[in-house]
Amino acid sequence: MGKEYLVDGNLTVEIDLTIIEMVGFEKRKIRKFDESQKDVSDVILVVKDTKFYVSKMYLASQSTLFKTLLLGRFSESTQSEVTLNGIDPNDFHYFLEVLYGESAIDDSNVEDIALLADMYDAPTAIRKCEEFLLEKSKKTLKKKLEIATRYHLKNV
Repeated sequence: MGKEYLVDGNLTVEIDLTIIEMVGFEKRKIRKFDESQKDVSDVILVVKDTKFYVSKMYLASQSTLFKTLLLGRFSESTQSEVTLNGIDPNDFHYFLEVLYGESAIDDSNVEDIALLADMYDAPTAIRKCEEFLLEKSKKTLKKKLEIATRYHLKNV
């Protein structure tokens, strides 16, 4: 290297860096559903080993499946803890955030949230997934259509 680039034998480089996408880092959770919410919850949903302290009435207003499960004639309607199987706790956390009005959807979790929105028949979460895919997602058109078809997002 030419000595004209060195100052006291050292090379100084200045870089202007723009981060376009971060992969492999866990997304920050916006809202807590842990024991700190105990005083404003009336049911605990257990997903694997994670407990979510939530309101039956609020979830019932957001999802026909939760309405049937938590307020209907199922045994779960009288239980203080209800176990939900076959769900990832992180995905469920972001799904709850969407139901509770947070902007939790991004390209890394839109498909997982759409799956849960479809599974639990949650119209608000379905609409939020549709809006995200139409307005903000950087996924290819083909991938957006696959997600929309698979999870019954009719407005995409």
